[in-house]
Amino acid sequence: MSLNKKGEMLVHFVLVFVVLSFGLSLVLFTQAMENQKGYVGEMQLDLIQLSFDGEKDLIYDKQVLKQGFSDLIVEFGNFGGNFEGDSTDDGYVYFVRGDVDCYPNIGSLESSFISLLNARMDFFGGYETDLIFEKGGMVVDLDSVEEYVVDRDGYEIKHRPMGNINVFYDYDFNSFLENVDELKSVVDLCGADKGCWDNNAKFYFEENNNLFKVEMVSDSITDVFGEKEVVLKAAVDFKELNPLVGDTFQCLV
Repeated sequence: MSLNKKGEMLVHFVLVFVVLSFGLSLVLFTQAMENQKGYVGEMQLDLIQLSFDGEKDLIYDKQVLKQGFSDLIVEFGNFGGNFEGDSTDDGYVYFVRGDVDCYPNIGSLESSFISLLNARMDFFGGYETDLIFEKGGMVVDLDSVEEYVVDRDGYEIKHRPMGNINVFYDYDFNSFLENVDELKSVVDLCGADKGCWDNNAKFYFEENNNLFKVEMVSDSITDVFGEKEVVLKAAVDFKELNPLVGDTFQCLV
């Protein structure tokens, strides 16, 4: 996930959480290490430190994921539920272009969201990602594949945390689908007739030269920063495609 100013605020928030959670533990741990010198070998102390670092990182990453996931949902709505779809110059993904329809369905929404999640997971690194869709929401499961290493004269220690990150989010794509159906009804009824859109569309749109850009509120999601609207953005372009000038559009969902 990109670290813009809001992302930086998020990281600072999580850092405070981690410091508060581990501050006392770190003091006690350090004292224990000092007390055990001469009784426990350096290798054993390094192993304890690696285990501590691994557990600390798991808790940190879980908090980042929990608080940052809402931004991922909002971003997905801005992509029209089609992360890799063709779009206008200002980012409205086409649902219709010429005589080709490309409305998302539940399968394409889930598949595209997985692609978006995987594309953003490079922020974390060190995890295998699994996304499970359930009734009323979805579960993100991250299994750590990170190795923590100490390499000293005479020995090397490698440690992999045994835990994983498992977070449930109570947001599903029903609102997306309801809005897709509503948009499709207006398109089928009105075609490129803007007056008909004015009379029948209960959502925001703007039109220019038979290109309709649509924004439809698709429920909301709450995180530590408050409640955020999820807005499904899409474009419907009734202009005929002209292959002679390079106009192409293929529905890949």
